[in-house]
Amino acid sequence: MDKKKLSMFLSRLKKIEDPKYWLEQYSLTPEVAAEILLIAFLNNDIKNKIIIDLGCGNGILTIGAKKLGAKFCIGIDIDKECIRTALENSKKFKKIFYVVGDIKNLFLKKRVDAVLQNPPFGLKSKRHEDINFLKIAFNLSDKVYSLHRNGYRKTFEFIKNFAEKNGFFVLTSLKMKLELFKTFSFHKSHKKVIDVRLYIFKKA
Repeated sequence: MDKKKLSMFLSRLKKIEDPKYWLEQYSLTPEVAAEILLIAFLNNDIKNKIIIDLGCGNGILTIGAKKLGAKFCIGIDIDKECIRTALENSKKFKKIFYVVGDIKNLFLKKRVDAVLQNPPFGLKSKRHEDINFLKIAFNLSDKVYSLHRNGYRKTFEFIKNFAEKNGFFVLTSLKMKLELFKTFSFHKSHKKVIDVRLYIFKKA
């Protein structure tokens, strides 16, 4: 499946109806989600693999992974409305499991093949919340795909050093543009484009 077809499929998924700003529930665009998924697919990290998404939102990454042949997908989100939406979006798929819960309390008996995640950037919520997500992801899998705000060079170095301290290294990182559409009443513009970076981590 090419990026255009996958993006079109993902664009049909129902979005979160009542996003919560304190959880930084900004929707991942179908185009960026498709790009992340296809990169993971081409790296042989999706087909016949067990995938988990921390902070799964409406299920866009788990459903996309299943569409690309994942063996089993797990999505976890602290917001029950997100899980309700994800369940509705995934009705046609088998072997996708969603759970309402705090990722800090997540325990798996076995490590999964890959983590795909779009964590909160830690702007409105607790500072460095994305790093908290990353630390938990490292405890769940040897391969992690994680999207982060792309700032100064020191941001990259901070994430790189954090990974190394936890026994991982940055296999590669890719700059992307993420469109954020007006979601909350305090947003002034209809659309804002921000710089993000997809990090692909591997256990050393």
